[in-house]
Amino acid sequence: MWLLFPLSRHFRLYDHVVFVTYSLGFMTLLVALLTMEVIAG
Repeated sequence: MWLLFPLSRHFRLYDHVVFVTYSLGFMTLLVALLTMEVIAG
């Protein structure tokens, strides 16, 4: 998250953890759906 806003002090560790958690959750859901689509396919 700090890579997007390197000069801003507003985004701290908490924001980074929340962003990473939601990002990993979304990517896992996407991979699971794609895998089911390929298997059912």
